[in-house]
Amino acid sequence: MIREPGHQILMLFRRMRGQMAMRAAGSLLLAVLNSLHAWLQQQPDVCLPKIKETHFFSNCDIFHRGIDWYRTRFPTPAPDAVIGEVCPDYIFSDRTPARIRKWNAKPRVVYVFRHPLERAFSHYRMSRRAGNEPLDFPSALRQEPQRLSTGGRFAYANYSYLARGRYAEQIELWQRELPQAESLFVKFDDLIDAGETGRRTYEQICDFLGVTSSPAIADRSLRLNVASASRSSLIADLIHKPSSVKKLVGRCIPSRDLRHRMMLALEQWNLRPIRQQEEIRVPPQFVEEARQQIRLLALITGLNLDDWLARTFLPAPVRSAA
Repeated sequence: MIREPGHQILMLFRRMRGQMAMRAAGSLLLAVLNSLHAWLQQQPDVCLPKIKETHFFSNCDIFHRGIDWYRTRFPTPAPDAVIGEVCPDYIFSDRTPARIRKWNAKPRVVYVFRHPLERAFSHYRMSRRAGNEPLDFPSALRQEPQRLSTGGRFAYANYSYLARGRYAEQIELWQRELPQAESLFVKFDDLIDAGETGRRTYEQICDFLGVTSSPAIADRSLRLNVASASRSSLIADLIHKPSSVKKLVGRCIPSRDLRHRMMLALEQWNLRPIRQQEEIRVPPQFVEEARQQIRLLALITGLNLDDWLARTFLPAPVRSAA
């Protein structure tokens, strides 16, 4: 149940008539910009899943439930609705684009990118909040390759801080697997801007996706990506880790959807905002790697990322010799 505010977002949208046809959802939002999801939910001609993040195309166990199960995740759409999904794992999963192509070979894809190191720190903070990350941020970055090589699915969900920020290789995979897709590239900084830049960026996304209702309908003051920490580590463990209590709840409440809604509500209740901005300390080698990735991203997308290249980070403390 990890959420990554400002993570790259991939949205595949397609206008559908009436109920969803055999092409499944014509749209898929990949990543977790909760605020954007909340804004699009306010558009009357946008249809999103009843519970965000189905993980249908990225999780093998869920994918094997079949396309009919996936359709049940959505409410009945209005005629000519734009149908979509938001899920953070899709852009990072190499299986996802081919699975999507099976039902929709011509999706509209919106990628929203955040500075790789800021994205990594946001991801790290969420893993800490869930009780899954014992290391400090510099140590977590140094240990990432080893963790990913030995930790399986859990490691990729929780510790892929730098790997998920290698946007260029992810875009190349998606464009190779979905050559007929239409793509829009957006900077996270532009989208969350509270002024004219943010308004124009949201309008651009709506126009690209074919949303006909006015973007002004959405209350963009609604911000769901506020940095937060857990009020109670015990409740965080209950939500994110296996336990006898969760097994008991599962026996008492057989509905998977209802259990999921309950856990989401409990997680929201357990959050407290972080008032003071944390300093991001990064070992120099990772700053240089991020700059290389940013240059590749600018080359592929045409985005002006000069401000990202100029961004500085506090150096991490030098480790003493063992």
